[in-house]
Amino acid sequence: MSKLKFTPALIKGLPPKKNAYTKFENNTARGVGTLGLKVQPTGRKSFIFRYFIGDGRHTKQMTLGDTSMMSLAQARKEVQKLSLSVSQGLDPKAMLEEEFLAKKRQQEKELARKREEEQRGSLGQLLDYYIKTMKMEGKRSYDKVAHALETDVLSVLSSDVKARDVSSRDIVRVLAKMIQRGAPKQSNRVRSYLHAAFNAGLRHDNDPATLNSEVMFHLEANPVSVVPRQPGDGSVVDRNLSADELKRFLHDIRGPGFSEGTRQLVLLILYSGGQRAYEIINTEWDNIDIDAGDWIIPPSLAKNKRLHAIPLTSQMKDILRNLKLLAGDSPYVYPSSRDPLRPGRTDSLAQSFSRYCQRENMVRFTPRDLRTTCKTLMTKFQMGSKEVLDRIQHHALNDVSTKHYNMHDYRSEKLESLQRWNDWLTTINES
Repeated sequence: MSKLKFTPALIKGLPPKKNAYTKFENNTARGVGTLGLKVQPTGRKSFIFRYFIGDGRHTKQMTLGDTSMMSLAQARKEVQKLSLSVSQGLDPKAMLEEEFLAKKRQQEKELARKREEEQRGSLGQLLDYYIKTMKMEGKRSYDKVAHALETDVLSVLSSDVKARDVSSRDIVRVLAKMIQRGAPKQSNRVRSYLHAAFNAGLRHDNDPATLNSEVMFHLEANPVSVVPRQPGDGSVVDRNLSADELKRFLHDIRGPGFSEGTRQLVLLILYSGGQRAYEIINTEWDNIDIDAGDWIIPPSLAKNKRLHAIPLTSQMKDILRNLKLLAGDSPYVYPSSRDPLRPGRTDSLAQSFSRYCQRENMVRFTPRDLRTTCKTLMTKFQMGSKEVLDRIQHHALNDVSTKHYNMHDYRSEKLESLQRWNDWLTTINES
């Protein structure tokens, strides 16, 4: 039997048959492999490599390439390389499959990296970063802001777009949609949120502490700055009650429309010199010593993140004792009516004020305006210096001397001013 050895002429002359068939060169070498040729019924011919694995009883074969794309010389060179692997006890087909899988894994990894790179510095990341900074700074409205940005901004602009590619025209598109649906006031709010978000991104990019941050926004300017606010949006400006309006309000909260708990809360806001409603509602009884006359608002609760000590007058002690009776076992000064283990809601208090103003045909005012009212009337009637009144309302005192050198606690001065103010309130309340 003659030995079969492929030649270009022999390969060309192999005819197609009804079924595919293969022919292999005769190879007496052991532990290597053999070049073969597979002929399809269509006439297509391809080089194959056959080799033995393990104990030599099991064969494997792999396609090397079509004869129209691979020459006989190239096929022999590939067989020589693969046979070397077989002689070393390796499985070339398994190796190729592993190389293929490794290459696929690398491609997938590279694709994921490119996707991650494309998302870095995106508008979505900028807005997320802004919300995170709000949380870190103790801003209580972060959830409301996040909802507005998700609803009104990301419904128009893709979260994947690079923050640096957001133009003023894009901001106009976002706000125009809101204005068209008749919400100019909300458009101004969202404009403010976006302006603050891009400013946060600019600070991030230019802060030496974030130089090596994984995410940089590469902002050069704030695209919101040139977009004007909408005039006449119906925003309510700060207002203060006159002495006569305050007297009327103190009388009216005794009547229908205000629960006893709400009435006592309002009295505490007023008698404490205008402490923030949120801070009072979220105050826990552990931070109040009625007998000693001390009320502490901890840094975690205070807006400026600094401890605030409020001395208690006799009137404030009475109000707190009333609130304590109403609170029962709740840890909070003004607990939720639905769940005493949680503080009440400031929006419920605001709604009671809104209903009162409508019911009494009074110029609208909010719980926050009581703070302005206290400061205005205490100043008008000279119930303390500006410095003492600022400390009663826990304003941020940012001058170097006050922050770092003046360690006086002003307790006696605050108590004196609050007592004068409480006596005046009691007078108009009882008249």
